[in-house]
Amino acid sequence: MLELVAALAAVSVAPQTQTDDAAIRGMVRAAYATYANPDATPGPELRRTERLKATQKQCAAMQVKIDAIDGDGTSLGECSEEYDMLCQCQDIGGVNWAKIGIAIRFPAADRAEAALTFKRGNPNLKLMFVRTAIGWAVDDYWEYGIGADGGEASYRKRLAAYIAKTRVQLKMPAWKEPTL
Repeated sequence: MLELVAALAAVSVAPQTQTDDAAIRGMVRAAYATYANPDATPGPELRRTERLKATQKQCAAMQVKIDAIDGDGTSLGECSEEYDMLCQCQDIGGVNWAKIGIAIRFPAADRAEAALTFKRGNPNLKLMFVRTAIGWAVDDYWEYGIGADGGEASYRKRLAAYIAKTRVQLKMPAWKEPTL
C-alpha cells in the first residue's frame, strides 16, 4: 500500500516539476538572450527576491559612501558595477551564450537551483531560486570559481559581509538583512 501511495505521489509531482523546470529554464534563457545576440531587444531581467534586491541596494549605497571617501572615482569594491554576475566576467567574449548548459534540480518544493556551464567542464554559476507568490525568483548566486579558491561562493553572503564591514568602517549602525 505504501508503495502505491509513493508511486501516486511521484506521478502527481512530476508535471509540476516539469512545469517549474520549463519556467526556470525559460527565465535563464531570456536573461542570456542579449549575451547571445547583443543586437536583440533585451529580455526581462531575472526576477529577484525582495531580500536579494534589498541586499544589493544596501551594498550599492555603501559602495557610494566608500567611493566618496576614497575620492578617486574608481569603484572597485564588492558592489562596484565593474563585474557582470551573469557572465562571471568583465566582457562577454569567448562564450557561445546560446549554448550554455543549464542543469536544474529541486532540493525542496519551494527551492530550485540552475547550475550554468558556459564552456565544457564544470559549472560556472548556480542561480538559487525560491518560489514566491508571483513565481520563481533568484535569491542568490553561487559562484563556483570563488568557492573553489576558498572564498565565500554565496554572492548574497559576500554582499552582507561587505555591508557589515563598511558600516563598521563608517561608524554606522548595523544593517539587518531582510528574511524571505
